[in-house]
Amino acid sequence: MAMTSIIKIFLLITNYHILILGILSINIDNTQDFIETINNYNNNKDEIFNIQNEIIITDIEPLIIKKPRFLLQGNPSHNSILNFTDNNDINLIFQKECEFIEIKDITIFGVISFEHNLNITFNNVIYNGYFISRNDFSNQNNTISIKDSVFSLSQRYHGLSINNYDVTITNTKFYGNQINNLYIMSVMNSKDNFKNLIIKDTLFSGNYHNSGIDSIYTNIQCNNSTFQKLYNGKRLRGGGALNLAYTNNNFYNNKFEDNFSESNGGSIYLINTYITTIDVVYFTNTTSLESGHSISIFSENTSYKTIIYMYNITQVGNPIKNPFSIDGTFFSTYGSNKLYIENYTGTNLSTGTVMSFSGDSRAEIKNMNINTVYSENEGPLIKVYDPYMNGANIYYENLQVNNIIQENSIYSPSLISTISGKVTLYNCTFQNFFVNQSGLTFQENDGVIVIRNSFIINFFSKWPEPLFYINNFDYLYLTYDDSPYAFIFDYSVLSNVYEDGVIFYINRCKMHITNSSFYNIHQCYLNNDCNSFTEIMDDKFRSSIIFFIDILGANILQEFTTFDSIYGKTGIIVKQGVLSITFSIIKNSYFENGFIFLTNLWESDKGYFFFYGMEFSNNRSYRGTFFYYNDIYGDESPTVLTVDSKFINNTAINYGGLIYSTARGNTNIYNKVNFYECLFENNNAILGKISYTYDSSHNPLFYNSDNTITMKLNEDKNNYVTNPTHLVFDNYDSKEIIEIYSGDRIDKEYSCSIYDDNGNRFEINGDINDTLLNELVFYEISLQGKNDTSLRAKVFGSYRGYCFNNICKFKNLRLIGNPGDYMLILKIVSSGSFFDIKSNSIYMNIKIKECNETERLNQDKDGYNIKSCFIPKCNPPCVRGKCINDNICDCSNTKFKGPLCSERYQQERHKFYEVLIIVISNASILIYIISLIFLHLHRNFDIIKAASFDFLALILIGLIFNSIYVFLIIKKTFSNLECALVFLIQNIGFSLIFGSITSKTFRIYRIFYSVKAITHKPSNTMKFLLIDFLIAFYIIFSIIHYFTNSIESKIAFDYNEREYSQCVYPKDEIICFIINLFIIIIEFYFSYNIRRINQTFKEPLTIPFYTYIIYIFFIYIFKILKNPKLSYYFTSSGTLFYSAIIFYFFYIKKFKMILKYGNKKIDDSDIRTNDKLSKIGTNWLNRYELTECSRIESNPYATGFVQYSIK
Repeated sequence: MAMTSIIKIFLLITNYHILILGILSINIDNTQDFIETINNYNNNKDEIFNIQNEIIITDIEPLIIKKPRFLLQGNPSHNSILNFTDNNDINLIFQKECEFIEIKDITIFGVISFEHNLNITFNNVIYNGYFISRNDFSNQNNTISIKDSVFSLSQRYHGLSINNYDVTITNTKFYGNQINNLYIMSVMNSKDNFKNLIIKDTLFSGNYHNSGIDSIYTNIQCNNSTFQKLYNGKRLRGGGALNLAYTNNNFYNNKFEDNFSESNGGSIYLINTYITTIDVVYFTNTTSLESGHSISIFSENTSYKTIIYMYNITQVGNPIKNPFSIDGTFFSTYGSNKLYIENYTGTNLSTGTVMSFSGDSRAEIKNMNINTVYSENEGPLIKVYDPYMNGANIYYENLQVNNIIQENSIYSPSLISTISGKVTLYNCTFQNFFVNQSGLTFQENDGVIVIRNSFIINFFSKWPEPLFYINNFDYLYLTYDDSPYAFIFDYSVLSNVYEDGVIFYINRCKMHITNSSFYNIHQCYLNNDCNSFTEIMDDKFRSSIIFFIDILGANILQEFTTFDSIYGKTGIIVKQGVLSITFSIIKNSYFENGFIFLTNLWESDKGYFFFYGMEFSNNRSYRGTFFYYNDIYGDESPTVLTVDSKFINNTAINYGGLIYSTARGNTNIYNKVNFYECLFENNNAILGKISYTYDSSHNPLFYNSDNTITMKLNEDKNNYVTNPTHLVFDNYDSKEIIEIYSGDRIDKEYSCSIYDDNGNRFEINGDINDTLLNELVFYEISLQGKNDTSLRAKVFGSYRGYCFNNICKFKNLRLIGNPGDYMLILKIVSSGSFFDIKSNSIYMNIKIKECNETERLNQDKDGYNIKSCFIPKCNPPCVRGKCINDNICDCSNTKFKGPLCSERYQQERHKFYEVLIIVISNASILIYIISLIFLHLHRNFDIIKAASFDFLALILIGLIFNSIYVFLIIKKTFSNLECALVFLIQNIGFSLIFGSITSKTFRIYRIFYSVKAITHKPSNTMKFLLIDFLIAFYIIFSIIHYFTNSIESKIAFDYNEREYSQCVYPKDEIICFIINLFIIIIEFYFSYNIRRINQTFKEPLTIPFYTYIIYIFFIYIFKILKNPKLSYYFTSSGTLFYSAIIFYFFYIKKFKMILKYGNKKIDDSDIRTNDKLSKIGTNWLNRYELTECSRIESNPYATGFVQYSIK
């Protein structure tokens, strides 16, 4: 019953309120109703304006509302819209009389002005436009509440403007427009009366055109909100999302995404703020073009102390590598600000310095984790600059950074840059540096860097730069926080450095290194691929560990530190100043010029270098693994004190296993370089396993209270070595006198060794191929009168040479001089890699005897006007002839010539004869060519037809080949190919001449003595068959024997031992001779049988035939006699002669008859015939040659004549 009563009471109350509301509310359905209602009911009654649908208001004056309470409400179930179409100016004004305003459940297009209203509420409103809220009474508690709404700015250059209101925004979205340099919301309050701005669960989106919130004198609380796509143009004051001045701020669980500022602060810009707390905030792709991608903090002067607490920050940058550079890709701070940051995670931070401190800021930053930092220009991880007074004091703890990438074209540190203040790194790790021209830190002026309990791992630089550039000047006299050190490196590790810039590049200041480790530094030097190898030597990579910038040096304290696997030209280049290394280890390293390098180049004549309790082991160098004292001169010298230290397993490739010193003259290092109670074990060098010095008066002091240790070290003569000081012969007694004649040779090998000032003989075992020229010791030997220096003398042979393994050897010296006593002096003229040897010469006693001229020659054979007494020797000996002087042979009684009478004379020919043969052969060729042309022009003459034009032409061509053959055989030398051509041309000439004659004679023979009837004219193939066969045979024969190397050109000797070149042909050349002989015999046979026919058809062969027979006969006679000269003369002249005979009998007579008779018919009376057979044959042959004719059967031997018929 009780429950039923309660329900009834509740329903009664609800219905009552609905009834009341129905009474007070005014439903508005159209524009006219709205305007009239506003104008008519603008009184003191509380009324609710219910917009039932879309109300469009155009071209009216602003509507003014003065009623104390005003509720503008839409109908959630209807599309309630209030649309002021003309929103270029204010459409709706709430004057100060309207104290309470509530707008809910409606969509509004337009501009609203709130003037001094007490309470303004937006609830579930979609607002398109902007509003202005102005309150001149800042001491009142005026409020604005916005919740569950959406605000979108109209396309006007105006945002939401709030002045002197407490603002609460909940679950609302704010969108910008397309106009740049505009804040979505501006919250301005008075300096004397701060207002509150509370933002929860809200979105601000600037459409990449608008900035977020601009506020001053405000207490801001922002939770669970997002600021995205906000753009702060150059005309605004900075801060892509928030520009806050003189505010107290509290941000929790907010997101800043894709924001951009052309000024400071990609997302947040704090100006002279008081206390700001930022917790659980995400920055994603926020960018500033000036400073602070995420946050930029500015304090105007020392009067403002901005305090900022940041916790649990996450920043994700843009992976795109942008070329511009700014200060503070995470944050930048200007002024005397105080920061406390804890738990930060950053990824892909690009375009410059990650954290930038200007002024006198104080910061404590813990638990940072950064992955991938990129900068194209200058931009270290931490930058401190432009101090007000003492500069910034920054403390980092547990900072973890991976992948720092710098592609800068000029020097820039990658980790820290400071010109003032103090930066402390504690328990930090930095790894994977990929840089172009960078070191790790740079500091100058009053800047101090402290690195403790930290790790720096994997540093790769393309160009060599100092890792720690400590450029503080006169910091010896300044302190910071009562610390005298400008740089401190404690309990930390540096490892895996792949470039060869010096680790510490220090000016005139103090540095402290303790309990730290340096490992695997300058790997590129070990691999021989450092970029510095191609550059001019520079101080930045001259040493590997420490380089003193200033001549006055620095003050360095190094304790309990390990250097392991360090590589470079030298370890530490010291000038003046103080270097103290205690209880430290240097091992497994390579220092080309020693761990400690002192040189006069930098006036290193003062300073104090102290080493105590040090272990120096397994190190290597070129010279002086531990200590390289280079050319220091003068009375002053730095003090080097080494106490209770161990030197184990160190090796110098050259001299001085531990110490190499060139101190000499007035520079005495005995009292300056001291080793007390030190242990030396298994140290090695070519010379001086422990030390190598100029001489014994310039040795360091080695002291050990246990004399047995000193004695044991002295037992090895190579432990302490000096520069060479004198020479001693190895195999010559200084009392010995060597007696020789002038010009005699000393064949025995003598040697002398180089000794140092301690009496140690130098013994250097090495390969001459590995020795550089400037490292060799060169000597020169001369002969000088012992008692009379005017005696003339000269040394021949290897009187100049070099000493290898410090042994100077010489032999095979030839001495000339007038009779008397001499000294053969060996003098060192170049000491190579040593300093000049004090006693650099040594001599042998030489006596030159009087010459016995009955057994020897006594004459000046060298051109120095000094006689030699010698037995002539020819080497090599004379092959023929007689040796009459040194290397002079008399060939007068031999057929040979040359220095050894071993060279043959060339077979000589008469020049005139050769010229004559050349002229005749060329003239013959010309005549034969002219004759061939003449023959062709008269080929239709009967006399030519009767003698066969074809064969006459071929014979002429053969004669041309004969002349070419003669032209070739006059050569004095032949190649194999030329021999083959000579053979081929000779036989082609024979084939064309005698093959044609034989073929023609055979044809005539067939015509006159054939027993068969003539039925047709023979074909050209049969006509030239013999000639074709011969030419083809000789071509094939020549080719085969040439390619089988059977035809050769060889050097032969005539009966007088004179040399000439001849062609040697294979034994089967006899086949060619037999074939040629057979052709001659056949031709003789047919010629004999046709001896009685008409002379018109046959050739006069008797004289040409016998001429050729005689020519062949004598050729072979000369071959049998082996007289090549006569053979040459006869072959050349004989060939031209028998060719001329053939030309005369075959052509000259015919040409005369042609010139005499022309082409007239020649009567039988003009031709001598021997008998009746010739006349009948002549008539038939004329017809056979002049017409086509058939053969007839006939038997001239039976009948005595030929019967014929013409078809």
